[in-house]
Amino acid sequence: MITHVSIPLVQGDVRRSYLKRMHPASGFALIGVAVALRLDQDRRCDWCRIAITGAASAAFRALKAERCLVGTAISGEIIREASMLAGEENVEFIGDPFGSSAYRRQMLPVYLRRALSTAIESALV
Repeated sequence: MITHVSIPLVQGDVRRSYLKRMHPASGFALIGVAVALRLDQDRRCDWCRIAITGAASAAFRALKAERCLVGTAISGEIIREASMLAGEENVEFIGDPFGSSAYRRQMLPVYLRRALSTAIESALV
């Protein structure tokens, strides 16, 4: 039984985004990408979390993409590079009649690129 959950508050210029490709029957994510990152005054990423859902049997973090972003000045090139790394995580992609494992693996970089771009341009703090 869970009796307590503590989530630390991240201070600073934190940008967030969540995008998903919905399953047509259930509304659940065929692929879902949640991004939270913090930018310093020079628009360098100094903290990042990327979570993926719907693509595998359990949600997972895109650790390679996170490491690619942290410490860098955010640019289109860095976003593309990080997005491609997400598909290289050591997870077994799932498939069903609405989206094969190959489809989910192929769509992950697309949705991550969109989510990162949305987060970078957001005004959420």
